Amino acid sequence: QLRIQQWLIDHQTDIARYAHDVTLRLEQLGSNLPWILLVPVLAVFVLKDRAKLASSILQLIGASRNRAFLESVMQDLDTMLAQYVRAQLLLSLFAFMAYGAFLLIVRLQYALAVAAIGGVLEFIPFVGPLLTLVILIAISFLTGYPHWFTLVAFWLVWRGVQDYVNMPRVMGKGLELHPLLAILAILVGGEIAGVLGIFLSIPTVATLRILWMNWSRRASIRQAA
Repeated sequence: QLRIQQWLIDHQTDIARYAHDVTLRLEQLGSNLPWILLVPVLAVFVLKDRAKLASSILQLIGASRNRAFLESVMQDLDTMLAQYVRAQLLLSLFAFMAYGAFLLIVRLQYALAVAAIGGVLEFIPFVGPLLTLVILIAISFLTGYPHWFTLVAFWLVWRGVQDYVNMPRVMGKGLELHPLLAILAILVGGEIAGVLGIFLSIPTVATLRILWMNWSRRASIRQAA
């Protein structure tokens, strides 16, 4: 206990700075929370009815000269959305395996249950991992687990690996984006629109890539003709 008190005294400035940063992030999170929760719900409905949605859009366009171009874009977007969901599922599986293995090693009670919850919450950007951290700390205190700081340290390391190694690689491979471009998209998205920007960054870049490739293909065909 004396060591903990001394450590708190020695690092009170760092703790105050960290608490200030957390407060700012929570304020930002609160302003974006409705959108963060709404986007996954909308994504589910779009994926569920994507064929009908694409057909309706094409019917509105009719026999336009741009119909072939839009059909190609819609088909590529459909493939991209499916790959995005697969990538999210793979990242959730990674989270479950990482949490499960570590929590079993450190012998935290309800390790597999917490790991399963952490895997599911991986679908919700920023909010989900934070909730997992809250659950980890709550379980440690409720069960009398003494090494809660170890859990926090693991969570911080895992977020670095998942957010800046696994996510760019998995998303980049599934959506045909270079990992460095995926990382840049995440950083720029976060700078522009905060948490919501992080969530939408990679799908937005993938969509722009699809539009550019289809436009370039159409331009090449016109020049050849």
